[in-house]
Amino acid sequence: MSEDIIREKTWTKKSSFIEKILYDRILSTIKFRRGLRKPLSIDIFDRITYITPENIVVKWIRKKPSAVFNPGAYLESKKLYIFPRIIFGYYHYASMIGVFSIDIEDLLAGDLEKPIEVNVLLYPTEPWELALGCEDPRVWRYNDLLYILYTGVAPDPENPHLRPTFNVTPLISLQGIALVDLGYRVLSKNYIRIKHFDEIHVPSSWRDSAIVDTIGHGLYSMLCRPMVKKLEICMKCLLDIDSYSVEVDTVDVVLANEPWEVKVGWSTNTLKIGGNEYLVGWHGVSSIDGVYRNGLAIVDGEGDLIALTPYYVLSPKKNAYEFYGDRPGVIFGNGLIEYSGYIIWVGGVGDHMIGFFSVEKEKLFEHIKYINKR
Repeated sequence: MSEDIIREKTWTKKSSFIEKILYDRILSTIKFRRGLRKPLSIDIFDRITYITPENIVVKWIRKKPSAVFNPGAYLESKKLYIFPRIIFGYYHYASMIGVFSIDIEDLLAGDLEKPIEVNVLLYPTEPWELALGCEDPRVWRYNDLLYILYTGVAPDPENPHLRPTFNVTPLISLQGIALVDLGYRVLSKNYIRIKHFDEIHVPSSWRDSAIVDTIGHGLYSMLCRPMVKKLEICMKCLLDIDSYSVEVDTVDVVLANEPWEVKVGWSTNTLKIGGNEYLVGWHGVSSIDGVYRNGLAIVDGEGDLIALTPYYVLSPKKNAYEFYGDRPGVIFGNGLIEYSGYIIWVGGVGDHMIGFFSVEKEKLFEHIKYINKR
């Protein structure tokens, strides 16, 4: 059986023209996307429970994980499926993505049976994943397929033989997407490009995307965050799933970082809560202390902002169990579900373990401000 060798690092394709289009668009619109939020944190989420690496057994991997965090999630009936990012070591590590299920009622009762057996789902197999693997999934189901958006970390094409070190990280972060059937068989994996006619642009970093809804004819509205000249802000676009591409004319700014933030990004999958309303988490990274703090937004079916919490509503508590970790001061996505009148945020804690956080939907809406009339 022969195997085709990829002879071209296609992720090296850049277009300064496309990046200029995006940069000019950001500069012309960013001021209208700022001033919506305050540098304030009002934590409204209750802590349900945590899952640590010691609680996990990964099938066919004969060693304990060092970290289990940043999980995607989706709910089917009373079965909650969790898609954690897993790391087995810290020296030249590579992340993989697993999957396991728990009963939602058991979770809410704090009665999870441990250890939890996890199946391997996505692991680095493609050239554009072979630096640090597969990271931070967001899961969206449509018909009988799971669309899993994740980050594939590739070697820097200009320094392909360098490995990441403490001070130097010669990497490219690509927005990967995997199509998976309900038997958890991976049908395809690829990464997303930005195009303009025949030109292709692959940003040096593209993370934090979430599908909003299907538009038809293989097109999906999507929230995204490609890096544009070192700017990382919340944007939207249209994804053509057949070509794994986004037309540059469909990319636009939705939510910008405020003066006290280094960057802002989407944190979770979208959750349909009304006829044309979709709830999604976002995070802001402080320029003062580097802490990841979170809020929620509502977008319409095209990804335009309708409403948001005008301050952070989920932040890491300053106790050793939650604030401290392999990356202190972080609660980060990636799963958002609704059950029995509650919004449940499934997030990574300190880049080390999984936390489950809940708030009554009615209470949450007391903190949401609509930008335009409903």
